[in-house]
Amino acid sequence: MRGLIKSVKTHEYANVKIIECKFNKRGKLIIELPEKILKEIEWIPSENQIVEIRLSKSRPKLEKWDIVMSGKIYYLEGKKVYLSFGGFQALYEAPRERELTVGQKMYIALKKIS
Repeated sequence: MRGLIKSVKTHEYANVKIIECKFNKRGKLIIELPEKILKEIEWIPSENQIVEIRLSKSRPKLEKWDIVMSGKIYYLEGKKVYLSFGGFQALYEAPRERELTVGQKMYIALKKIS
């Protein structure tokens, strides 16, 4: 699904960006990404950029994406899914189309579009 970056913030104590994306008026993704990874793919995220986002149980093909991370669900609350990707946090909020459980392994893939 495609999302629009609404905000980009930087943690004061670490070289980590907090990126908030909105998509389809139905959901959002807030994710922490290390600046080191962003530099490696030569991407400076900014407001109003469009990104492709995929959250799935199966590993996506790496060559199609700029960033792919694996992690686990650590908390579920209504439409909110809280994930940890090696300590980097993400909040995915949207109507759920499938059953998810705490401790379940998930993959997130991101690709910069514009």
